[in-house]
Amino acid sequence: MTRQFILLLLILTAIIGTGCAGDISFSAPQSEYVFQIGETGEITLDVANSLGAEVPGTLTLALTPKDGTVGAGRSQVRSIKVGAGENTLAVALGTSDLPATFGLVVTFEYNGKAAHLSGVTIRFVEEVTEEDTQAEEETKVTSVETAAPQSQEGTSSSRTGSSSATDRMVQAGQMPQDADALRAGMAEEDRAVREARDDLLARVMADPVVLRLDHRLKIDGFEKAGQDAEPGSGTFTLTYLRGEGEEARIDGVMHDDLAYACLDSAVPIQIPGLVADNRTFQEYAGQVTGEGLVRGRTVMNLTQEDQFYSFSYGEGTAEIRTFLRGGAIREVTLDWQMNWIPLIALMAGCTLLLVLAYATYRRRQEEAPPLPPPEEKRTPAPGPSPAEILARAEADFEAGERVQAYRGAARALREEISLTCGGGTELTDEETIALLADTDRRTATVHEILSRCSKVSFGGDSPYKADFMTIVTEIREIITNKDECV
Repeated sequence: MTRQFILLLLILTAIIGTGCAGDISFSAPQSEYVFQIGETGEITLDVANSLGAEVPGTLTLALTPKDGTVGAGRSQVRSIKVGAGENTLAVALGTSDLPATFGLVVTFEYNGKAAHLSGVTIRFVEEVTEEDTQAEEETKVTSVETAAPQSQEGTSSSRTGSSSATDRMVQAGQMPQDADALRAGMAEEDRAVREARDDLLARVMADPVVLRLDHRLKIDGFEKAGQDAEPGSGTFTLTYLRGEGEEARIDGVMHDDLAYACLDSAVPIQIPGLVADNRTFQEYAGQVTGEGLVRGRTVMNLTQEDQFYSFSYGEGTAEIRTFLRGGAIREVTLDWQMNWIPLIALMAGCTLLLVLAYATYRRRQEEAPPLPPPEEKRTPAPGPSPAEILARAEADFEAGERVQAYRGAARALREEISLTCGGGTELTDEETIALLADTDRRTATVHEILSRCSKVSFGGDSPYKADFMTIVTEIREIITNKDECV
């Protein structure tokens, strides 16, 4: 009997433990996450599925302001499938432009049940410090299992039919006892935003600068078609329509007072009388209309003190800008934009003229008479021939003027190369070598002879009879053969 009681107790304990664990559970590794403002927050949740198969369901994420954070919360609803076993799920939290603290609630509804995770704090700070990093509590937070909201099971169909999308997200993202409080808070925030928007638009439409622009549009046949405003930034937009497709708008910023209001219309708007009567403006307008350009876009940017007007002509080809301060015109300018069509036509014309000129030149070249025969080589001026210079060098060597003899031999060789390959003028050793082509069989010999003569004549080498006679023989052979230059 005792054994049966113990066995029954163990079975009940296992059943209770299984029920408490839940079929699907979500857990966060930390109870607090810190992000820098402007940074997109993202965390990873651990998901456990003990059902042994993939389970589809609806995931709801809700961020609720806390710790004095001003502004509305945010929520996401999407369908996901949770695979069997252990998984991870990346959760995008969005960003914040201001320091803020939110409480994160994650709910996954499936098969008439709901895994509910709360107790996670999300903070956005101006700069994440080491203290903030240390403050991130590494305390694991795990979901609890509850029954799905009544609206999901069909037991409260009348309420479901009348609830909004916001109600749906609230019900999926909160415990049942918190839903009404959160819904009331979100409704209050929506009402406050609407009131702030309506107040901003009322102040905009009462401002004399905006009324002046509104009056100009209505004089030109425009009717106000819509309006919108963002209380947080103070921006506003008023849209106007005329006829079919003609649109204009007034954009601006207003805080305590109007920062500016800008009218922008793609079609012409009546020019203010003070501008239209200005002589400089009239001269510029006459120039652009004289070119056949038609008025188009109009921009009027006004503040409490300054006024800026821009009148575009010919789809932006020309623009007249006028600046006023204190009700007086301070500056009128005319800006011309580059018109590429005439420039392209000019370039094409120049190219055509160049082609015609080249064709004419080629034709004349073909029709021109043949060139005269090349001039014969100039006859050298009277003077000693290379052979005579070489003979005199031999005589100098026999007379003991050996250095002078080497110089004379080199001169005879340079004279011979100048007469056969050049103009017969006096040359240096380098100029002599330069006259000979690399393919000329004499080039190496001439270079060697001139180098040996230079070493004795100017380098201080001792002259030798055998060496000198070899040089004379080689030079005489070059003079005798009279090879043509290659």
